[in-house]
Amino acid sequence: SAVEDAINSLGEFTDSFDEIENNIIDIDSLIFILFYIFHKITGYCFTSDAILLAAICDGVGGLEGGETASYTAVSMISEWFDEELPVLEPEVRILKKRLESLAESINSRIRYENERAGKKSGTTCSALLLWKRYYLICHIGDSRIYTVDEKVYQLTEDHSWLAEEVRKGRMTAEEAERDIRKNRILKCFGAGQTAAPDLLAGEVRDPSSFVLCTDGFWHRITGEELKEKLAELESKLVQTAAGFLGRQLES
Repeated sequence: SAVEDAINSLGEFTDSFDEIENNIIDIDSLIFILFYIFHKITGYCFTSDAILLAAICDGVGGLEGGETASYTAVSMISEWFDEELPVLEPEVRILKKRLESLAESINSRIRYENERAGKKSGTTCSALLLWKRYYLICHIGDSRIYTVDEKVYQLTEDHSWLAEEVRKGRMTAEEAERDIRKNRILKCFGAGQTAAPDLLAGEVRDPSSFVLCTDGFWHRITGEELKEKLAELESKLVQTAAGFLGRQLES
């Protein structure tokens, strides 16, 4: 079936990454979204009002606490998408404001849950909203969002100690890559009174893909490897989508 074909394609994709890193990359550390496919088949199965939302959250503060915080963030994002987003005007200014409000609500909820449980935990979050030919990003922490066309571009900035040292010129990118303090982040949901996430908007390049991933993935793969593997997967998924749509139109 088309669904099985797609699953097999994704399996081959992740297997090839495992080969690169000798099986040390966990598939849970990566979400890949090929939005170029969305544009390729828009005329068939999407309307001009279609909106897509993807988010990746990476818990901080120990296994149980981090999982709880990331679950809270994902649940609130999902609820916002289902209940509030459909009644909003799809304009950058409006969506930015509402995403900022959502981020602060997530931060407050996690802080409340931490206080009630007597623990410290938090979560990174990188969320991507796509509509028409625009994207909007809400980002906090050291997970990343890339866009890939002819080159690989990192759209988000890491809220980490090492990244801040590089931005201030006190360390080179090469030195930061070798440094053992990779897990020291400066911002995440649940850590401070306010979240103050980065809110980024732009136009989708055609063709392009978006990749959302945690630090467990991007620490272990180069931009060229990412581009190469995405190109392979895109080709397979476009073929799968075309076959599926063809069968739907015939039925």
